[in-house]
Amino acid sequence: MNFTKLKQKNLYGNLEYNRFLSNGFLIIFIFFVLWTVSFVLGRFISKYILQFVDIEKKYISLRRIITCGFQIIVFFTWVKFVERRKIRTLGFRYKKSYKFLIGFLIGIFAISVITIILLFTGSIQIEIRKGINLNMNTFIGIVLIVSGWIVQSVSEEIGIRGWLIPLLGAKYNITLAIFTTSIVFGMIHLFTPNVTVLSFMNIFLSGVFFALYAISEDCLWGVWGCHFGWNLALGNIYEFNVSGVSSTSSTIFQIKTIGNNVLTGGSFGPEGGLLATVILIVGIIIVGYKIYRNSMMDTQRLS
Repeated sequence: MNFTKLKQKNLYGNLEYNRFLSNGFLIIFIFFVLWTVSFVLGRFISKYILQFVDIEKKYISLRRIITCGFQIIVFFTWVKFVERRKIRTLGFRYKKSYKFLIGFLIGIFAISVITIILLFTGSIQIEIRKGINLNMNTFIGIVLIVSGWIVQSVSEEIGIRGWLIPLLGAKYNITLAIFTTSIVFGMIHLFTPNVTVLSFMNIFLSGVFFALYAISEDCLWGVWGCHFGWNLALGNIYEFNVSGVSSTSSTIFQIKTIGNNVLTGGSFGPEGGLLATVILIVGIIIVGYKIYRNSMMDTQRLS
């Protein structure tokens, strides 16, 4: 694979001149400072703002919007006023925004495949949720849930695939950047409930997949949509736990887990099971091959 060609992608544009590239440890340190401080302050601000909110379902979604939204603001502020570069250099090119929908469908499809396999192996029981009242409160709840996952997914993509990977990739090499940021992605999920060795490995693999996806598309639109669709399907379509965090009753289907935790992921959700491992490895192979094929085609054009 021609890694020199990969570095010519827009994700890495002009970053070789970034003064924060002096040391890889400095880059990672800055990331953790920005991520941790913005998360803690976001949680504090959301707790203060939402102290009068009594409805638990709305509280969870609003807290996610405020906390993750504050993280986005912190990274945007850093890039704009400290690094003095444009926000779109984080992977937001307008001409590729349509890839968000494609990524969203891929995320829904991946979780649906896992769900169908779990159903046919007798690992879960599933039925359509009954008694859903279609009124204004329901509509508001859906909007908040969807908005919460959209903001949450893009905050992680901005921090890791939009900021950290390009800086490390420009300073060193893309392989190291992918491996390092996938470890970091796993680490920021270590504090979620019900973490296991297998769930950490799967989060690492999802970090590899998301990284390759972003690199293959040369933007964040597709991987943002995929991350969003993945989480929405887990938590609010199929009622699974999302990275160990239990879903609410605002789901289309009701799921009862009755099979082996190695397959189902147990209390962590399917992300902690072997089926997710297989799906992610398949995804890595497909996207990796796409990058390799495009790289070879570019090389042939120049030869």
